[in-house]
Amino acid sequence: YEMENKALAMFDSVSDNYDRLVSRTENISVKPKVLLGLPWRGAWYISGSNSYIARLIKDAGGDYLWSDLKFKDSQPLSLESVFEKAFLADFWLNTGAVNNISDIIKVDERFRELPPLKNEKVFNNNNITSNFGGNAYYSTGVVEPDIVLSDIIYILHPEILPDHNLKYYKKMN
Repeated sequence: YEMENKALAMFDSVSDNYDRLVSRTENISVKPKVLLGLPWRGAWYISGSNSYIARLIKDAGGDYLWSDLKFKDSQPLSLESVFEKAFLADFWLNTGAVNNISDIIKVDERFRELPPLKNEKVFNNNNITSNFGGNAYYSTGVVEPDIVLSDIIYILHPEILPDHNLKYYKKMN
């Protein structure tokens, strides 16, 4: 298609914007602790510290609860081991296919006691979905990591991007 220069310019623009955003969070002293996911079939799949989402949380000025797990993929942990650590969380992100807090509580009543739920700091990455169940976070979000990062920065540190409107994330009510 002879559009390599245009593609490179687009890539560079996203990369530069991402780097600018990271520079705004580098000196943050308070790094909120972040819980991810929701259990599925008796196990809670936890992303390792070398994963895409763990990097986004770090770059957004957050502290991923499982930053000590040095793997890239998601691995199952027992519900009990995750639940124990989840009480340290300030925010809860990427809660799967649920659309509201009551859906989360239906998974396990004990979630009512988690600080992010009590403090209304639960956000899901399903703000844009299709009628057929597609989720833009997984389709277009991968080519807009700067926008995904902006969303997470706004969630964790709204004072940094006060005029930002969430694109891929929504607050769970």
